Amino acid sequence: MLPMTTAMIDMVAATLVVLDVPAAQDTGTMVNAVYRTVPKTGAPRVLATVRMRSMFQPGSDGSRRTAPFGRRFVSDVGAGGAVAHSDWESYTVHVFPVRGTPWRIESHAPARAVTQADRDSVINQTLKTFRAPTVASLPPQLRAQLDAKFTTFPPLGLIRVLRDGTVWIRPVVMAGEAQARWDVFSAEGARLGQVRLPASARVKDGERGWVLVVQLNDDDVPTVVKYTVRQAINSRS
Repeated sequence: MLPMTTAMIDMVAATLVVLDVPAAQDTGTMVNAVYRTVPKTGAPRVLATVRMRSMFQPGSDGSRRTAPFGRRFVSDVGAGGAVAHSDWESYTVHVFPVRGTPWRIESHAPARAVTQADRDSVINQTLKTFRAPTVASLPPQLRAQLDAKFTTFPPLGLIRVLRDGTVWIRPVVMAGEAQARWDVFSAEGARLGQVRLPASARVKDGERGWVLVVQLNDDDVPTVVKYTVRQAINSRS
């Protein structure tokens, strides 16, 4: 049985991996969280231990939601078990390779302001999800989250660890931009360069010379696309 303080569940090479975040009396308290396997038999294997803010209180049922535009961790576990983790408060990513010494990335991410249109979009989507006619009809906890006054988007949007340990990081996409910046680092932490992909693209798999992404086509239908990566994206199939 998984702990009620499980913040993330993933499947890596047919093995369940979880992020176990200890509960704290006050949410937001810094704790030591653990990425670990949940094997069918045998002892679990710790992949990484990270410092992050707890989102659980003692006795938590694990159902706590993050407020729109709120700060929450962003991470990925690669096929080989390498972990990349950020607390989402700044462009700082900690990487734990399968072999070798852990390393850290610190860089700059643009600041994207939260506009009234952004807030209205979240409210409309929430009403649709919960089939509620008005904000006043939503549960009190959910209304409080919608009232949270975050003025900027989190600095990082996505992290992906590819099959060879290469790390792809997408900072926040600015409003109206058709393409998104992805910063690419080797498994050892060397900066390999920067790639521009369509803003809708989500990197799913690949290695140093190519990536598979899911992106929306002209009809807004999700489509799998393979890009060859050299110094820049220069081919697609």
